[in-house]
Amino acid sequence: MNPSTEPPRLGITGGIATGKSTLTALMEKLGWKMIDSDLVTHNLYQAGADGARILVDTFGPSILNHDQSVNRTLLGQIVFADSSKRELLNSRIHPLVRAEWQRQHRELSLSQPGHPVAVIIPLMFEAKTENWFESIACTACSPEEQARRLGTRGYNTTQINQRLQAQWPMARKMERSHIIIWNDGSRELLQAQAARLDRLWHPRYTNSRLTAQ
Repeated sequence: MNPSTEPPRLGITGGIATGKSTLTALMEKLGWKMIDSDLVTHNLYQAGADGARILVDTFGPSILNHDQSVNRTLLGQIVFADSSKRELLNSRIHPLVRAEWQRQHRELSLSQPGHPVAVIIPLMFEAKTENWFESIACTACSPEEQARRLGTRGYNTTQINQRLQAQWPMARKMERSHIIIWNDGSRELLQAQAARLDRLWHPRYTNSRLTAQ
């Protein structure tokens, strides 16, 4: 697809436990095609995948499960306890993840032109991928709410702090984004914000498709 005729690109980022997955489900109900970089990463960690092979070369075979997929829990314990190992992981995996979600975006834009496409990238700014997008929406909530939600997922205080400190502060992500989706409240409030994002985006998307035809 020629970049001049490609529809506008929307990226969605946000801190951990700020509602990106819930927003994804809501946007899909509105007709959007959503590409989740976390799912891309998950697939790269399966047995025989490029990501699994690279991580074995980097951290050794002890990070594998019995089925030869990457043990994400063990990998998380390693990299969240040592920032240098986390940076090493990111330098090995992020290029693979980026290449795959870009491929999926091109494919969906061509094969399903009636649907706008968004890419969800939690570490968008940390991985320096923001310039690929025309607009960036950021899901956000208070640090207290982030910690509470992570607690309900089974993380202890040390694990919560490690994960929050491994990402940019919420305020910094918000400053760099064009659209803020504040998710400290109910699912209904998030749904209303998803609908508003859909309404704001569709004129630009529709006009770009008409221009390209």
